Amino acid sequence: MELRTLKNLHIKNKKILVRCDFNVPLGSDNKVNKSEDYKIRQTLPTIKYLLKNNCSIILISHLGRPEGRRVKRFSLLPVRDRLEKLLKRKVKFSNDCIGLKTSKIISELKPKEIILLENLRFHPEEEHGSQSFAKKLASYADFFVQDAFGVCHRDHSSVTFIPRYLRSAAGLLVEKEVKVLEKVMKKPKKPAIAIIGGIKIETKLPVIDNLKDKFDHILLSSAISYEFLKENKIKLEKGKEDLQDRVPKNYSNIILPVDYRWDKGRVFDTGKKSIKLFKDYIKRAKTIVWNGPLGMYEDKRFRDGTFKIAKAISKSKAFKVVGGGETVNTLLDTKTFDKMNHVSTGGGAMLEFLSGKKLLGVEVLKI
Repeated sequence: MELRTLKNLHIKNKKILVRCDFNVPLGSDNKVNKSEDYKIRQTLPTIKYLLKNNCSIILISHLGRPEGRRVKRFSLLPVRDRLEKLLKRKVKFSNDCIGLKTSKIISELKPKEIILLENLRFHPEEEHGSQSFAKKLASYADFFVQDAFGVCHRDHSSVTFIPRYLRSAAGLLVEKEVKVLEKVMKKPKKPAIAIIGGIKIETKLPVIDNLKDKFDHILLSSAISYEFLKENKIKLEKGKEDLQDRVPKNYSNIILPVDYRWDKGRVFDTGKKSIKLFKDYIKRAKTIVWNGPLGMYEDKRFRDGTFKIAKAISKSKAFKVVGGGETVNTLLDTKTFDKMNHVSTGGGAMLEFLSGKKLLGVEVLKI
C-alpha cells in the first residue's frame, strides 16, 4: 500500500493540522499518568519532524465519549500539560476546536508554535460526519496530517472528511503502523502465530478467518475459545475441557486451551496446562501477533495467564506485534513494553486491518 507521507508534502514554513489520538486515561488527580502516556509519546516523532521544518502546528484529538456535549472530565487540557513536559516547550490551548476565538489564536500562530484544540467530540458533528465541521477545521491549515491510527477505521469528520478539503498525508506513526501490519499480513516470517484474546467474538472471528490461511497457528484465549466453540455448536464443560479434536477441519490450525480457570460455572482465565502449551508455540515462533488478554484481566485473580504469556513473548526472538488497550496495559504492568518490536496504538483499527478490511482513514491517504 503506497501512502502519501510527510515526505510527499512541501511543508516547510506551513501551517499543519495534525489529527492525533490523545485518548488516554486520566488519573483521579485529572492528570495524565506517566505510565499511561504511550499514545502521546507515539505522536512525538511527527510533531518534532514538523518543528524541524519550521511549521506552525495545530493538534486535534478526541478524549473519551462525551457524546457531543462539553464534559469537563473529557477536556484535553491535562493532555496539553503532559505534552509540554514531553516536548519541553510551551503548547498553547484553545477551549474549543472551532469558533472565532479559536480561529484568531490560530491566525496568530508563529512558526514552531504549537496549539492543542479542545476535544473534537464536544461537537456531535465530529462522530456524525459533517462537511461543514470538517471545512472549519480544514480552514486553519495548509496541509492535514493523519497520525491517529486508532481512529482510522472511523468515518468521522476529522478522519475521512478533512482530506476532501486539504492536501493530506500519513504522519510518521500511521505510516509505521501500516508498514508493520502489512509486513505481518503479507510476509510473516514462519512459523507465525497469532494469539487472540479478549471477549468480543464478533470482532475477533473475522481476524481468525483472515489469518488462519496466512499464519501457522492461531491460539485462542479462554473467553474467545468458549465463544468459538459455541459458534460451532460445541459445548465446553468443566472437567471436559480438552476439545482440540473437535475443532472443525476448516479451522485445523486453531489451538484451543486444554484447561480453564472457572468461577461459579463460568470461564475466567486460561489454565496452567494451556499456558505451558502456548509457551511451547511461542518459543518456536518467528512472528507473533497478540491482541487481547487471556482471561478477565480487570480482576486480579484472573490475570495469571495474561501476565505469563506477556513475559513469555517478551523473551522470544520472534518479530512481535501487540495491540489492544488491555494488552498494552499488561505490557506496562509486566514491564515488557520495550521488549516488543511494535506496540500498536489502535485496538479496533488493528483488528479491522488484520481481518482484511480497508481502513477508511488510510484509504483517503493513498497515492
